[in-house]
Amino acid sequence: MNGIRVVCPFEDEIYEVVELLKLQKDIEILKIKDYIKDPKKNGYRSLHLIVQVPIYSADGPQKEPVEIQLRTLAMDYWSVLEYQLYYKKSENEEVAAELKEYAEEIARLDGKMLKMRNKIEKI
Repeated sequence: MNGIRVVCPFEDEIYEVVELLKLQKDIEILKIKDYIKDPKKNGYRSLHLIVQVPIYSADGPQKEPVEIQLRTLAMDYWSVLEYQLYYKKSENEEVAAELKEYAEEIARLDGKMLKMRNKIEKI
């Protein structure tokens, strides 16, 4: 299955993108996995969609499944580094616990930046 990643500055924009995708007449959302509201055990946060999109060819349009991963900049930062440092490497409980702690710190910072953006918009 093919996929794309969409990186948004703020968490609320992720959900705005999902709502915009729901309005697309040619895209069908098949599955939603919200790891932002329900993070994985290791601290991973992201919102995954499995959608069907039309692919146009000489044989006419065909529907193909595509995975869309939506993250904030901070979520993407953690995920990329976690993958390089740890994913599919030796299981180490101490390292896993520390990476999860960092994921939680990054999520808190994401929330603070969203509050700051909202505060600035009111000025």
